[in-house]
Amino acid sequence: MNGATSGYATIDNVSPGISNLTVDGFGSTASTATSSVHLTSLPGLAVTHEYAPATNSPDALFRSLVTITNSTGADVTDLKYVRGRTNGVTVPIPRFVF
Repeated sequence: MNGATSGYATIDNVSPGISNLTVDGFGSTASTATSSVHLTSLPGLAVTHEYAPATNSPDALFRSLVTITNSTGADVTDLKYVRGRTNGVTVPIPRFVF
């Protein structure tokens, strides 16, 4: 695979939208959330985000576990994953790029 394949989802004010991502699933409880997506143009490359209260500070922090799965059968080289955040904003602004 080359570096030309990418995908993102964002709700920021600069470039809102979704590009080349397909949602595989979403689930949540009162304190957790799990989201799974894959690249639309490369279905074997998937990202799962799992959010839960942090064990060391469950009333103040959340843990984010990101799992990237490659079931394409090909080697992935030069993989980049970016997750941005904005300080001081009460509404979460997720941005996922891979």
